[in-house]
Amino acid sequence: MRGLTVDVQLQDAESRMSCLLANFYSTVDGVNTESIIHEDPKSVVGYLVNALRPTAFHSAIQDSLERPAGKPLKKDVSMFLRWLRPQMEEFMKYETHILAAQHGVSNAVSQQPQ
Repeated sequence: MRGLTVDVQLQDAESRMSCLLANFYSTVDGVNTESIIHEDPKSVVGYLVNALRPTAFHSAIQDSLERPAGKPLKKDVSMFLRWLRPQMEEFMKYETHILAAQHGVSNAVSQQPQ
């Protein structure tokens, strides 16, 4: 599922999720593997997680899925998507500040005297 990523230019979680799913279904349909959604939901969740951007959000979701409470989400695509949407909405409230802070730290490091 190369090339499958969240479009971070979109300004709301609903649009990001819709675009991600449309691209995913288009990719799956293009290679005639629609059955993967029912036959291998764990892989589908993995593909969707790998598509998440920015990196801070991707890492947070991966960490959540590794916890005991996140294990069932890996096995059910619809449950995962219902859980992911509010996670994305919550992250987007602070996304600008998180990215600005990360950018500020990288600028501060690059401007240190040597």
